[in-house]
Amino acid sequence: MKLAKDSPSTADYNYKSLVVITGASRGIGRAIAVAVAQRSKAGSNENSPILRGTITLVLIARSSLDETERAVADASPGAAVQIESHRVDLSDLESLPSAVGPILDRLAADGSYGSCTLMSNAGSVEPIGTASSISVGGSSSPAGMKALRSSIDLNVTSSIWITSQFVSAFSGCNFMRVVNISSLCAVDPFATMSVYCAGKAARDMFHQVVAKEMAKDSGEEDDDASRTNQHQSCTAFKTLNYAPGPCDTEMTDTLAESKKLDEDLHTYFATSKLKETLVRPKDTAAKLVGLLVEDEYISGDHIDFYDP
Repeated sequence: MKLAKDSPSTADYNYKSLVVITGASRGIGRAIAVAVAQRSKAGSNENSPILRGTITLVLIARSSLDETERAVADASPGAAVQIESHRVDLSDLESLPSAVGPILDRLAADGSYGSCTLMSNAGSVEPIGTASSISVGGSSSPAGMKALRSSIDLNVTSSIWITSQFVSAFSGCNFMRVVNISSLCAVDPFATMSVYCAGKAARDMFHQVVAKEMAKDSGEEDDDASRTNQHQSCTAFKTLNYAPGPCDTEMTDTLAESKKLDEDLHTYFATSKLKETLVRPKDTAAKLVGLLVEDEYISGDHIDFYDP
């Protein structure tokens, strides 16, 4: 699979960008959609081919996307954004090929997008509990096999499948970016969050491998000199593992209220919630969009909200 290396200047035609966001109905996903729309206003991205020009914003989530659509419209009046929404349960693996595949194939057939970006955000923090409790209670237990399979299906398998499908469908796009919404849990172990940590670590590694494969496929050498050059020029394909920080979302509400969470973690989230010191979704979304537009990170990198 090889991307076009001789990309036309973004000033050569009426530039269009595609952005697909999973888990866009609330929290970080909604905030990313708003941040993308705000950045699309005239003149915002003159020097970057990423998120440039007229943006087609494709929102995917299991829940209603009406609130996200309203938030995008309210936050960015006059922005050159076209929105389409699709309600899809990404944990239902059997339905993914028929529910998501045709959406991506139709968008890819358009062939006019100068940049194509996937924001793989959908996920769940449960089951919560010690590693030894995961197998307790049978398949109907929240800590049992059913909950474990549901978590891996949503957090790992569907993310891998959608990234693979996206990269394949948009292989002819001049500039492709795949963002995996990661977590500190991908690189550090947190007691009673073993399944979530394992899922985030798996997603990080998958997107690192994709970065390596695409670099080889495009003829780029995987050495220090090549990696340094990625800071100096916009390459055709990049992945980014972005950890948004501990955000004030329904996910952290779940952690703060859970009786199964590690005591120290429970205290941290409950106190942070009370003191309103958690990261605001709009702040982490703004940083992510800024990273994409600046485009100075190295493909496959893990970058945290708190990184300078």
